[in-house]
Amino acid sequence: MYDNGKGVRQDKVKAIMLYKQACDGRDAMGCFNLGLMYSKGQILKQNLVKSKFYVGKACDLGHQRGCEAYKKLNEQGISSAPINGSGDNITDNFKNAMTYYKAENFSQALIYFEKSCNDGKFISCNNAGGMYRLGEGTTKNHQSALNLFEKACNGKTYIGCYNLAEMNLLGQEVKINKNTRGEGFKLLIYSCDTGNHGLSCYKLGTLSENAKDEKMQGLSQFYFKKSCKLGHKESCGKISTE
Repeated sequence: MYDNGKGVRQDKVKAIMLYKQACDGRDAMGCFNLGLMYSKGQILKQNLVKSKFYVGKACDLGHQRGCEAYKKLNEQGISSAPINGSGDNITDNFKNAMTYYKAENFSQALIYFEKSCNDGKFISCNNAGGMYRLGEGTTKNHQSALNLFEKACNGKTYIGCYNLAEMNLLGQEVKINKNTRGEGFKLLIYSCDTGNHGLSCYKLGTLSENAKDEKMQGLSQFYFKKSCKLGHKESCGKISTE
């Protein structure tokens, strides 16, 4: 009412105070409206980081337009810095993402995976990357997938390294050349040797097995054995008994 001047004299300063009080009391609409005011620069100085925080909080409280606004700001590259030390709960964001994903509400799952990723949970970066790669809850965006897999890999979430390597090696989503293929191999070796990631070791085994170079072929058994020890059952069946 004070924001729009409906029934009372318009007073945006008072409206801001009331929106803040409502948001602090976990009122989704109060958080959303406060986020809008930061976005538009009404009375408050425009601050898209704060806008993202408040519309994100509205989203957490079940406000659909808050989720849509958060996603839009995220796509613009606006950071997710916490306001006055009151950041998002990383664990809750991840749990929300998994709940929505299991319910096949992929658009909501993606929002929460990205929120969790931005707060430093790197498995969420990998999961969001997979959704962009497959077009789950969004249109396919291979560059976004690559960026998120890279972020996961840099955070030592080795399935992210594997997925990044696979995109570089397959040539279906990334224009392949000697550099991308070489980068793919490096990522698999890093993930297998440093991260003890069984699937990466298995992939190296199959690539070595099918290589034209005899030296490379000789490495296949090494990688299959390592992958098997790491619990990758399919690798165990590839170990030669000779």
